[in-house]
Amino acid sequence: MEFPEAESDENYSTPDYLLESDPDTTDLSELEIYDGPYDPDPDIANTHESNAELEQRQASKEFFERIKDINTLKEEATRGWLGSLPSQFHLGALPLFSHDETDYQLHLAYTYMGGFTTCMDQMVEFYVHALARASKMNSMELVTNPLVVIPLGKLFVNRHGYSSWTGYEIFVSGSLEVWMIYVLSEQHSVDWDIVDSGLFPSPQEINLDEPENNLEEQEPSPKPKLARLWTSLSSLETATFEDVCDQVRQTQQVFEGSLYLLEMSMYQAPNAVLNFESTSSSPRNGDFLYPPYLELYGLRVNALSPAGSQLLLLTREHVEKSITRLVFGQHVQEFDKDSSLLLLAMKTSSWQILKLIDKSADIDAYAGGIDFNDSELIGILAKVRGMGFDALFNFLSHRINMNGIHTSRATS
Repeated sequence: MEFPEAESDENYSTPDYLLESDPDTTDLSELEIYDGPYDPDPDIANTHESNAELEQRQASKEFFERIKDINTLKEEATRGWLGSLPSQFHLGALPLFSHDETDYQLHLAYTYMGGFTTCMDQMVEFYVHALARASKMNSMELVTNPLVVIPLGKLFVNRHGYSSWTGYEIFVSGSLEVWMIYVLSEQHSVDWDIVDSGLFPSPQEINLDEPENNLEEQEPSPKPKLARLWTSLSSLETATFEDVCDQVRQTQQVFEGSLYLLEMSMYQAPNAVLNFESTSSSPRNGDFLYPPYLELYGLRVNALSPAGSQLLLLTREHVEKSITRLVFGQHVQEFDKDSSLLLLAMKTSSWQILKLIDKSADIDAYAGGIDFNDSELIGILAKVRGMGFDALFNFLSHRINMNGIHTSRATS
């Protein structure tokens, strides 16, 4: 296995085999009922070789030598080289670090993460993705750290000549940090007696503050869904178990629910990664050079606002119907940052969005922040009824009447 050098941008072009699939004809019907990460056969190791054996491979030496020179993702050739590693070398494995009798390894492979498109009818960016977090409480939001990622493969441990998957995958962020994401759904698990040697909080950890007679009743400790494995891709070869443990403990995010990949347009990827050119670490919510926005049927909202989170939720709920676009830009129409998607859709007469909300299983999830004492909503309510949005009409009528405003004009 050999790792080819990345070409310069002038000579780089998308491989023909990647152009064979037409984004316009992508079948998204299965995503309508998709509600969690893919659960594969756990016996998916590319190899059962140890780190000592992998370190002798020419491919490992070439990989670590190549990444020493990567300090930006702004070049399409670099993004293409990293992103295509799982497809070009899907049976490859790279040594990471060791602890006691356990070797940690990166097995290059396609991601098992679920996701949906946010690029409408434009050409899909194959390598760079945004991240969204969905909880069990009917909410969804864009992840800002890391904001964008490139999947590389799966995190394995090798013990006594046998490699086992940890349930985590490895990604490179827009700022060239190395992250790990837990992708198995919550009803599945890995054998922690096999894969854990102190890097991950074990589900069997005991809370020492609990009385001894309650030990059997304690819930298992949750696994971190997202954590930074290493600060820089270029120095990954120097990572040690102790330093990685510190990184994981400092950055781990534990929550219920799942993470999803958001496909973006190939035209948005350059702006997405340029957010990290002027900073030494991941920008925070208000510091993006090209802030993320979501656009649906002409309504564009800040992806980090309440309406942006609600638009992500609406996209997930109606993935086969909505055509949301993820945009990274500087000059966009701004709304009240606390406005809900339902209020913005009503005040901008975005009837196609209102139609999707009307068919939602939980209209209230899109109504947060609406002042139902606002008599201006009475006129909007009449239009909602005229459009035949019965569920939405009943929801609004009930909420407005609860605040003492009669809806006779809307119902006459």
